[in-house]
Amino acid sequence: MKNETDYLELEASGPYALWTDLLQRTGGDRRTYQVPTYEGLANICKSIYWKPTFLYVIDAVRIMNPIRYSTMVKNDMVMRKGKDENALRYYVYLENVRYQIIAHIEWNMNRPEYAADRDMRKHIEIARRSLKRPRRSVYFGLSECVAEVKPCAFGSGEGRYDRDGHRELGMMYHSLTHADEAYDDFTKGKLTRNLWSCSVDNGIIRYPAKDKILLRETIGPDSIKNFDQKY
Repeated sequence: MKNETDYLELEASGPYALWTDLLQRTGGDRRTYQVPTYEGLANICKSIYWKPTFLYVIDAVRIMNPIRYSTMVKNDMVMRKGKDENALRYYVYLENVRYQIIAHIEWNMNRPEYAADRDMRKHIEIARRSLKRPRRSVYFGLSECVAEVKPCAFGSGEGRYDRDGHRELGMMYHSLTHADEAYDDFTKGKLTRNLWSCSVDNGIIRYPAKDKILLRETIGPDSIKNFDQKY
């Protein structure tokens, strides 16, 4: 059982969000999921503070604001028959979004070269301080969906769906597992796409361990990236 001081708790908010399957962004109209993906939440944490020493594990997200959509038509450039052409595309975003997120870190055992850097207290404290000034820009799904983050106590305050009961949202995209995040023989040396059956209880989505994911599929071979030893 982890100590409560080992968790990172934050609130993220912004005017728009677009949560999609990362492998389904190759052209055409784009429509957001009604709730954030695990991958999107992990990327928020990584934008705040990250090192190859560890992996973020998202424990839960709390939906604070009403789920509302906003449709925009964009004139994008596309390649057709070897030529750039304009094409109208429909983007369906979530608007006025706010989430509470709770996460913890686990050591990346695929990175034994960083074993000396495995100091839980140090990394959690740096992550908490970095909420005031994230290391990279934070966004909700797309770089145009800029978000702001701040510390919070997960479960505090009034949320729109606090008394909404249980809802099944069906199968949706969870995340990609890269070779340097592999956790068993199935994911080793591969890029793996993870899908899961999402449910919400009183506005809170709790995520299972990755080895409990409902459906995993191999996208192709992948290799562990090399990082500068400045980490």
